[in-house]
Amino acid sequence: MQLRDAANPRVADVALVTTFGTTEDFAAYLDHPLHRAMVADLLEPLCESWLSIQNETA
Repeated sequence: MQLRDAANPRVADVALVTTFGTTEDFAAYLDHPLHRAMVADLLEPLCESWLSIQNETA
């Protein structure tokens, strides 16, 4: 089974869904040194691209 469809860039191989208690918690996560290191050391070298979407719900 091949997940990637080169003709359709909207198809993703992996999804990560996270939930934060507050907007401030999310901001702290984005600025955390371990998160920044993961992006620099893992995502940037290994991923052709990625998409980040934030959605605030009441």
